[in-house]
Amino acid sequence: MKYDRYQFKAMLKNTIKPIVSTAVDVQGLEDMYNLCCIITESEDDFRQKPFFVLYIETISPLIHSKLVLEKIKFAAKKCIPTIYTNAANSGATSPVTLAGTISLGAAEYLSGMVIAQLLKKGTPVIGGGTLFAMDMSTGVASYGSTENYLMDAAMTEVCKFFGLPVFSLAGCSSSKTFDGQATLESMFGTMSAALSGANLIHDVGYLEDGLCGSF
Repeated sequence: MKYDRYQFKAMLKNTIKPIVSTAVDVQGLEDMYNLCCIITESEDDFRQKPFFVLYIETISPLIHSKLVLEKIKFAAKKCIPTIYTNAANSGATSPVTLAGTISLGAAEYLSGMVIAQLLKKGTPVIGGGTLFAMDMSTGVASYGSTENYLMDAAMTEVCKFFGLPVFSLAGCSSSKTFDGQATLESMFGTMSAALSGANLIHDVGYLEDGLCGSF
């Protein structure tokens, strides 16, 4: 699969904003990094002012896959800022209680942070959010649930306690269209992320639990 290179190229050509993106594997990440260095004209210039943040996830509960570790190793070597988070789904891949899911999420992020620092001290890593509550009727991770934003806000507090930068969700909904439900859920999520003080807020414009996105 090489779709990651094409979507990354499209973002580079159409925005001057910092980019958060995934990579299928370490080869894809290397290609994306090379594109960044072409734009900045050198690796040193990219290190001085990186505009790309790599998003990678653990596999809940408590698994750091070989694929993920290969990517964090490359990112550490090249000083690519990384969001090292999870997508723990309360009641499915994590405990059904909110406190249990928050604890699991913190353990996964902090262990990833330690791995990154062991690879290269000072590796820029952002962690935190994307803790979900499973919709018991469908089994999907509900983007619009109140539990989602409560856990993200709590994870922000955990990261602040440790003095670490934190990623959080906002502006997304479980609704399939931009209606009253989408408005209410997006508003509550954005307000919660802002009031909790998350450092990097993402996923704005997602509908249908992340299946639809808005440019």
